[in-house]
Amino acid sequence: MSYDEHRIRLTADLGRPPTFLELFLFTHLDKASKKKYFAGDVEGKQFLHRDRASEAYEVYSRSLLEKYGDDFHDHPIDDAELWAKTQREISGASRSSYIYRIGSSDINFLFNGKSSAATGCSSSFCGSQQEVKEL
Repeated sequence: MSYDEHRIRLTADLGRPPTFLELFLFTHLDKASKKKYFAGDVEGKQFLHRDRASEAYEVYSRSLLEKYGDDFHDHPIDDAELWAKTQREISGASRSSYIYRIGSSDINFLFNGKSSAATGCSSSFCGSQQEVKEL
């Protein structure tokens, strides 16, 4: 299932668009941890791919706290550039290299469902994207 499909389901379940961290946790936690997390218990998360997913989450979360402070309400919903920076630091990759859980995808689309390209979409693709939004 794509991140877009997960985003649509989470939006319906939460009654609002999910943050990227919520989307990441929804797609990377084991079933029991996912259920506990979305019921409000944020401790004791067990990741499906423990080493890499756990490290990616911890480094990004810690970087959000360092950049925006301890009050989560002061944080932006998502920071795609910070995700890219932290994941490149973990892997030792260069600026143009693969980013964990992004690959060659448009990072802004993955984070918020909106393409970073202002133009260049075919009418059939744009139409299908509109249908997804309406669902």
